[in-house]
Amino acid sequence: MWVTKFKKHKQVKNKLLKLIEEIPKTKVIQEEDKISHTDFYLPADTPRNYLQFFYDNISSHMSELCDIFYSKVWSIKSGWFQQYYKGDVHGWHNHGESQFAGVYYLEMPESSMVTDFLDGSKIKASEGDILIFPSYKYHRSSKITSKKRKTIIAFNVSFDIWNGQIP
Repeated sequence: MWVTKFKKHKQVKNKLLKLIEEIPKTKVIQEEDKISHTDFYLPADTPRNYLQFFYDNISSHMSELCDIFYSKVWSIKSGWFQQYYKGDVHGWHNHGESQFAGVYYLEMPESSMVTDFLDGSKIKASEGDILIFPSYKYHRSSKITSKKRKTIIAFNVSFDIWNGQIP
């Protein structure tokens, strides 16, 4: 698992939060999940201006990560945001459509809000960090006990040694 500082965090945080506010309020309450606001279940044609802004700004960061993965190219398969308030929780799950899952901690005012892993792996991350981990690892956002909001942008990403063109 890799935690890296997103150098543009301070530059993009407020704009991303404003763009997220444009998304229709959508709450999830099912089984082990209670999420106050997410676009995960919205139709694909719902405008997501925050996501394009995020992708544009994360590009150089992801290119730097290629060195870690001995890769030349990266591609994000999907992305979404989640906002958690007191009492919210996201149960154990994994991501199957890519090599890695990513979490950008857009707002994480308390270290207790960091992602938990079923296998007991521990990470140290803070607001503005990007966590990349194998997508098969079961993880969750444990119950928020603070009155402060947590906002993440999650994404599925793969790295490769070539860009789809035959070398």
